[in-house]
Amino acid sequence: MSFKCTCSCERYGEVLKTLPQHEVDEIIEEDGQVDMYCDYCGTHYVYDAVDIAAIRKGGADGESNDIIY
Repeated sequence: MSFKCTCSCERYGEVLKTLPQHEVDEIIEEDGQVDMYCDYCGTHYVYDAVDIAAIRKGGADGESNDIIY
């Protein structure tokens, strides 16, 4: 048995797509970013307004400016 988390910025981006846009916009307006946290491995995925716009467009180039720590 081995430990391996399957989280990724792409997977969390897909989760963001399921949230109502107005809620995500409110978080961006209040905090300047959306910080998502994986309870399994402890990784943070941080998305700013540019990242959110790319996710909503479908991530045209597949690249993101996500800050992961």
